[in-house]
Amino acid sequence: MDFKVLAVGDVVGTPGLNRVSAVGMTPQQGEEIFDAGADVITMGNHTWSRREIVPYIEENDRVLRPANYAPQTPGNGWGVYETRFGDV
Repeated sequence: MDFKVLAVGDVVGTPGLNRVSAVGMTPQQGEEIFDAGADVITMGNHTWSRREIVPYIEENDRVLRPANYAPQTPGNGWGVYETRFGDV
């Protein structure tokens, strides 16, 4: 059984910055990424550049904060997700 994983590292350069404007992600951009077919979004060290993302991270278990942050940091640092190929 084949499946595809797209792992995007730091979003850098004009195309990346156009997509995730001003370094960070807004809730609307998160929804656009999910609408494009993403199952999970993992955040990086620029997560907190956009404070409006905090409630979104806390409410959406498909958006993961950086795993190396303290457990009391908003959101989840890991998760198990059901896919058509089995749990990931």
